[in-house]
Amino acid sequence: MDLIINAVIAAAITIPLSTWIMYKLFAKRFPYKPPPSQKHYTLEELQPKYERWERFGTMLTVVFVFPMAYIIYEAFMAMRALLLRPYSDAPFVFVPPWEWWALLALFLGIIATAIPMDFIVRWWLKGQVEEFIAYQNLQYGYDAQKAGRIILTSLGGFSALCLVFLFDWYTVFGPSEIVINPFLSFSVKRYAYSDIQRFSVERETTPENPDGGEIRLTLYFKDGSSWDNTSLSPADRKPGSASLVEFIQEQTGMILSDWKDMSMMPGRK
Repeated sequence: MDLIINAVIAAAITIPLSTWIMYKLFAKRFPYKPPPSQKHYTLEELQPKYERWERFGTMLTVVFVFPMAYIIYEAFMAMRALLLRPYSDAPFVFVPPWEWWALLALFLGIIATAIPMDFIVRWWLKGQVEEFIAYQNLQYGYDAQKAGRIILTSLGGFSALCLVFLFDWYTVFGPSEIVINPFLSFSVKRYAYSDIQRFSVERETTPENPDGGEIRLTLYFKDGSSWDNTSLSPADRKPGSASLVEFIQEQTGMILSDWKDMSMMPGRK
């Protein structure tokens, strides 16, 4: 509860402050300069006409964002399943947590929403689009269209880069080998189960659960490298790690005596 309260207080302070800083930076970096051929408008002249429409457009944008993000998220899941099809016979396949995919889908949903919103604005306002754009620029105090293009392009590029790394991040425990493709790496490491020198199991404790909660499995290979499941999402880790420990024992011939009670010294059968 204290964590939630602190998060709400922090958000209440940082969001208005960061918004104010963003507007100031945009106003300095992208000052609004109407083209000479455009009619001179004032905010007082345009506000009564377009203020309601802008609020409606904001609400409509929110309505579009979440369905678009959901469609993109489902597309990610389908693409991920297609890329991992060669490992369909693997007993255990670990991939990035769903929250990472959902956040990325939300970013791309925001970008994708700009397409139907631009169509709706131009269809609804028809010959008044120029006035509406002028109202937005006067309201925000900067060239909103130029700033928006740069922000969406940057966000799109960042999302595409993250997407590449997410698709290239997985660990597969197959019938005869372990395939590890680490985060921020385009190289795949393959290990036979005989390459495991030892492994350990711990329970991660928290103040709310001092007796231990999630299982942390660490594999130590003969080449000096190691792998653990800390990057996995808890939703995947809780039901799967216990079964994975038993699977590792079967494949390696190592026994982790009473590992569920945290007696962690492995030995050979």
